Amino acid sequence: MKNYFQRSKDQPYHISVGAVLTNDDNEVCVQYLKDFYHPAVGSLSDFYSLMRETIEPNETIEQALQRGLLEEFGAIGELQSFLGSIVAMTPQEDYIFQKNTLYFHLKLISLDLAKRSYEDKKINAEIVWAKIPELIAKMTEQGKRLNREDLNESVVLERLMKVLK
Repeated sequence: MKNYFQRSKDQPYHISVGAVLTNDDNEVCVQYLKDFYHPAVGSLSDFYSLMRETIEPNETIEQALQRGLLEEFGAIGELQSFLGSIVAMTPQEDYIFQKNTLYFHLKLISLDLAKRSYEDKKINAEIVWAKIPELIAKMTEQGKRLNREDLNESVVLERLMKVLK
């Protein structure tokens, strides 16, 4: 079945869900890449990323969030609130597509790194917990350094800070 949420050269539009997973100390769970190369982005060093997952056909937003948390972090979370979206024009090899990521706040229920998917384990991303203000600064810097608005998720974290107050 064709995934109509997934971008293609003929349909340069993409929908993803993103999760801001917090623990009891309101720290955020992120993937941290010390060094990684991706053909569409280039070298990613000192890179932080929230969970982002493409919605699959016939999958609800809630199902996509839970699948993404399990695959990327080995986590299960309880949905708390919608945090808005980031819409960005994103380069991909020989074309540019519009990526719309809908972000949600989830509270950690459980974490088992052994449940992460093989694909996510093989990129050697470390799963770390970070304080929100520190993560905002790091994501703002990496967005500027990489000149990619879709790689700066700090605006979502700023929204979360308002929700948590």
